[in-house]
Amino acid sequence: MIKIVFQYVGPHGRHTEVYQDGELVRGYFFTDTSPLLLLWIACDLRYQNVADVLKNETDYPRRDDISESILARVGDRSLFSKYDVVYDTQAIPNAYLYLKDLKLARPIESILDYMDKLIKKICNELNDYDLEIEYGLDDRDIYKSWNLQP
Repeated sequence: MIKIVFQYVGPHGRHTEVYQDGELVRGYFFTDTSPLLLLWIACDLRYQNVADVLKNETDYPRRDDISESILARVGDRSLFSKYDVVYDTQAIPNAYLYLKDLKLARPIESILDYMDKLIKKICNELNDYDLEIEYGLDDRDIYKSWNLQP
């Protein structure tokens, strides 16, 4: 069984963690490839709530505007490397600027497509399709990581 945990930015710098049979087997780094943070930013730009979007995700037709370019960059650091604990205090505004610079017509749909493809990629690589998804949706994590108070 695979469990994928999406979070804005985790305590070890990982934004996405993959567990197989209860063991951490993958961790993805770099805030500008964080699916949940990018979705939070896309929702913020559209005055929508990320929890509502995830709850009603089937209402959003997918757009393959950025999936392959982000997927090519995701996962290029090894688990438990020095990148586990390195965290840039400017990561949040950098991710915000990154998404704005993409100039996507429909950013929410594009990020949901990216998340779908990342999930499929993980399942295919691990050859396991029994899946559980968990979302860490505590906005305070974003503000804490940037040393701001909400």
